[in-house]
Amino acid sequence: NNDVGLDSCVNSNIQRCVIQGNKNAGLKDSGYIQDSRIEGTLSGHGVHGGNGDIVRCIIAGNAGSGIYAHTGVIWQSVIVGNSGYGINGDGRDGDGVFGVVNCVIARNANSGIYNSRKAVLSCTVTENHGFGFQTHSGTISHVIIWGNLLGALSGSTTPVFSGALVNPHFVQPGSDYHLSPNSPYIDIGNPAYGSNPRMDLDGNPRIVGARVDIGAYEFQGDPPQCDGPDFDDDGIPDMCDVDLD
Repeated sequence: NNDVGLDSCVNSNIQRCVIQGNKNAGLKDSGYIQDSRIEGTLSGHGVHGGNGDIVRCIIAGNAGSGIYAHTGVIWQSVIVGNSGYGINGDGRDGDGVFGVVNCVIARNANSGIYNSRKAVLSCTVTENHGFGFQTHSGTISHVIIWGNLLGALSGSTTPVFSGALVNPHFVQPGSDYHLSPNSPYIDIGNPAYGSNPRMDLDGNPRIVGARVDIGAYEFQGDPPQCDGPDFDDDGIPDMCDVDLD
């Protein structure tokens, strides 16, 4: 598409779509998005504006930021390898109880989350080329912030029940951000974590063991289990197939 993949569709319900290779944005001013891939824009953001929730999506390899100025909740999604920020809130992306939940935000060319007011819960923010969080005013809880090129935080709120100083021991840094059995972030979360969300990024139980884990994936044992859509038909569900480059 020579412009935007889908534009001005705030009342839409977009499910199981591949929105790829558009010039200025994959989606602009969009509604609800579920089980979809938004990737490979030529000059714009993957998701630009909009107020619907983003659920179980892959937002990867876009020329701008993965998500820009979006006010909905981002659930169980992978935002990876974009040429701008992972999430750029532009200072106007809402400040609800939840904002970004059970997501991996990794290997983006700038900071993972920038100028955002969203509350971030149970996410993995890693290997971004800027900071993990930059100019972020929302709460940060149960988040792994590790291996970001410029550091964990810049001008952002202090994380709670999170990890920025200790190696999380991912199964495979650079591609698989599940926790290995010797990870220090297993069973160290808040004992009063509660039951929302009930599932982790894979759709597995959010609490296994004495306490909730830190990061997007709850350690379920070895090997990790996940299910869901497999858009590239490689036999690995997308939520386990983080190596999308």
